Amino acid sequence: GEAAEIHAARHADGSVARDDWCACTARLARRIVLGDAAADDSLISAILEAVVQAEDGTEYAARASALRRRLDVYVHAVHPGGLTGAVRDDGADEATGESRDAVVEHVLETLTRALADTVPQALALMTVQPLMPGTDRAERAVGEALRRYPPLAAGLHEVRAPFS
Repeated sequence: GEAAEIHAARHADGSVARDDWCACTARLARRIVLGDAAADDSLISAILEAVVQAEDGTEYAARASALRRRLDVYVHAVHPGGLTGAVRDDGADEATGESRDAVVEHVLETLTRALADTVPQALALMTVQPLMPGTDRAERAVGEALRRYPPLAAGLHEVRAPFS
């Protein structure tokens, strides 16, 4: 799968180009969130990136609508794959006003950013962390990367209901 793709994309010095890394991790995020059927649908990631780069509310709304249309086939499948299958499809959550579509979009964006950005940061931190008995270096490095550089989507989420 994706691990083999990343391994195959390595240069002679063992490094992986950022574009290759991001393409593989975006594919992995689509597989985890939406299921195997969505893994090769790279248009989802292109539209998601366009949504993230939107400069105003009108542009955001149009791009988010395009993303929802593209995700619809996976989110509302008879047997949705990936994490999508664990999200209730009840229209909207009464407490938060969140629809399954919005939850899936948010999880996809957060995981895409974490895999593309947080993982390389954690790998870099692992190379400079001192060995400490009784601790997991990988877990410490990921925790430190998330603390220092959290994916934007992990800290921001659109509020659609008025505060009361």
